[in-house]
Amino acid sequence: MRHAKASWDVAAKRDLDRLLDPVGRREAIWMGQHLAGWGLVPELLLSSHAARAHETAGQIATETKYPQEAILIVPEIYEATGHDLVKVIQSLETTASTVMLVGHHPGLQEAVAILSGTALGDFPTAGLASIRFELASFAQVMPDSGDFERFEHPQGLAG
Repeated sequence: MRHAKASWDVAAKRDLDRLLDPVGRREAIWMGQHLAGWGLVPELLLSSHAARAHETAGQIATETKYPQEAILIVPEIYEATGHDLVKVIQSLETTASTVMLVGHHPGLQEAVAILSGTALGDFPTAGLASIRFELASFAQVMPDSGDFERFEHPQGLAG
């Protein structure tokens, strides 16, 4: 999932410190509610250490009843390429079957293409791509080893 819409407020001196703006907060809540409704509740929730990604993950956690303190902050997600994100996924040592990664564009869009062969034309804020893997462990995740299931975003759900 890409983080929700962030503010360009100049008070945030560093890109890492940018928070969600009011639209972004609504996007994150909206997507969290839809995830819960679809039964796509994470058993493991990973987030970039950027404030906007962590805030998005926190809203998803609230809406899906995931424990806030269990959100795993992974600095390698920030500014990651698609191949970097594949390495993050391959390094997971978990028995969780539903893992959510909250990160950034364009790395997430690239990772979807690498893992599923599905090229998304756009990956708007709060966009979510779901890929299914039929593997014994995340270490076995390789290019084109996943089946693309769905892509959703608040603009596509509204109306």
